[in-house]
Amino acid sequence: TSTEINNNMDLELSSGTNLVAYLDDDDIEYLNSSNNWATASANGNGTTYTWSSTATSTDWNTAGNWSGGTVPSATKLQKVIIPSSTNYPSISTEIRVGKLDLNNASSEITIEDGGTLNVYYDLTNSGTITVEDNGSLILQDNEAVNGAGSYVIDRDTPNYAIDDFYSIWSTPVAEADSEIGTIFTNNIVVFEYDASQNPSAYVNVSATADMELGKGYFIKSDDDNGVLTRTFNGTINNGNVDETIYFNSTTDNFNLIGNPYPSAIDWLTFHGDNSTLLNGTMYYWSQTVTGANNSASDFISFNSTGSNIPGTTGEIATGQGIFVKSNQAGTATFKNTHRVVGNNDQFFRNANNPDDGKSWFKLSGDNGFSSILIGFLPGATDGYEGDFDGEFVNEGSAIEFYSLIDGNKYAIQGRPELENGIDEEVPLGLEVTTAGNYTISIFQEFIDPNFDIILDDTLENIQTDLRSGDYTFNIASPSEINDRFILRYNYNVVLGISEELDSTNVKAYFSNDILVSALGNSPIPEHVELLNLTGQSIIKGKYSDRIRTNDLPIGVYIVHYHFNQEIITKKLLKTTN
Repeated sequence: TSTEINNNMDLELSSGTNLVAYLDDDDIEYLNSSNNWATASANGNGTTYTWSSTATSTDWNTAGNWSGGTVPSATKLQKVIIPSSTNYPSISTEIRVGKLDLNNASSEITIEDGGTLNVYYDLTNSGTITVEDNGSLILQDNEAVNGAGSYVIDRDTPNYAIDDFYSIWSTPVAEADSEIGTIFTNNIVVFEYDASQNPSAYVNVSATADMELGKGYFIKSDDDNGVLTRTFNGTINNGNVDETIYFNSTTDNFNLIGNPYPSAIDWLTFHGDNSTLLNGTMYYWSQTVTGANNSASDFISFNSTGSNIPGTTGEIATGQGIFVKSNQAGTATFKNTHRVVGNNDQFFRNANNPDDGKSWFKLSGDNGFSSILIGFLPGATDGYEGDFDGEFVNEGSAIEFYSLIDGNKYAIQGRPELENGIDEEVPLGLEVTTAGNYTISIFQEFIDPNFDIILDDTLENIQTDLRSGDYTFNIASPSEINDRFILRYNYNVVLGISEELDSTNVKAYFSNDILVSALGNSPIPEHVELLNLTGQSIIKGKYSDRIRTNDLPIGVYIVHYHFNQEIITKKLLKTTN
């Protein structure tokens, strides 16, 4: 009966049955007597929920705003009609509907910042749907939208202090509705990255040109600053959107593409469907300097390992363009299945979720900073893989910082998961355009505490525990340095300490060039060994409570106290010579 169907329409069967039929809006897909899939019309009259013409507020979830006094179910994907009314719904959370019909020219829906309207079947719009900045409109069905109504998509620029800043834009509405000058109404400068040329080149674009679907554009306001709201009016894009991808060579294979939808899309899902065509890393733009210094230093990288900026996630917001690198020429396809609920913050989004096995580092100086990600995760290797390793593209900036794989530079490096008892090392490189003091530090890290994070300056023979403090050094002239610094992840757990040996009783410290030890109630060890953070043995011999260390440089050291088959380990910081 209809009651039984309604009561069981959300029942999940996890075992003991095979799929024989399913309902897709008004169509029933079923297995016929020949065991072949067939289609039939449902011809049903399901419940329709109509917004009240006398609604007293804009709250979707207020029962009194619905003509029948009942709010549509959040799970049953029901048909909703929005007629002419005294108030119209304003959405600030995720709302799911089956069919949606704005059936009057005056009908309206507003999707607020952080809100999502998720339409699973037909959308008919005879009125106006407004998507405010960071709001999302998602269509699950690939069919074209119906009705002659309008769509208003607002997107805000970052809050730039002065006017000379670029952003990368794309359009979420039809190409015919995307004339650049009608969206960006002040004085602007527009460039596209024409990868069809060989070599590829930036090309100036007229304000009278239409923005192509799936393509990114560099656009700069020439005389305004602060937050600028850009409004797209027209028919929203839905279903598959194809974008031509070009490949000239392994050193000329960048393409500038953009999100074509009024909702965010997920990079990893998009790349998964286009992985033979595209490298696994995308490059956001987040400009930090102006004018002639508009360089690749403003790119933020993201791939399966993560981003070189802590917390940046892989969602590409509405109106946002990105750079990608191609493996070959072809056609990349954007799909509705790439779209995600929320996460539609403009230009790039920061997340706050810790991610075990990842560590971010930055090189800082008077001209700013550059950052890298080293991640230890399943599936990665010590060699290059396009899904896990993101090439360094910030050539030409005042401060460049990168890790190295076979001499090549990377902003993101994925490596195998850390294993207890096994140390790992990652060579680092840098390039600076001015002399001065520079600092290497931990930006953020979620590394197993059983591993120390050590920076080894092989030129000065100084090892620094970066969890304990930053490392500052001087560069006397503009330089590229690729053979001086090594990042070491050293396993620091010593097993097999008996209950009779209490490591808290043992104290150790440096007094100038003297290693001072105090055993407390512990027995006298057979011998003692002093090591630097690379594991190199510096002193090894009979225990004494005062051992001269012969002008050791400032840095962090390890002391092993050996008791038969057991060891107590202490980490010491030497601060003076």
